[in-house]
Amino acid sequence: MSNVTSSELPVASREVLSVKQLAEFLGVSESVIRRLIKQNEIPFVRISGLYKFFLPEIRKWLEQGTVRPATAITG
Repeated sequence: MSNVTSSELPVASREVLSVKQLAEFLGVSESVIRRLIKQNEIPFVRISGLYKFFLPEIRKWLEQGTVRPATAITG
């Protein structure tokens, strides 16, 4: 059995992310994440003063914000 700690796991395989980890996962700066928190635009929880993000909820949030191309109109 492997003795890998959660901090050694790739971000995509974790269930709960920090601000820094989420920023890395999304490819944005930590300040962007903090702005989204302040504006209540991203799902998060606050635990002992730290912002945490559940990866399944973030994936749903991303999917809901995805702009889908319009279907082609044939004529």
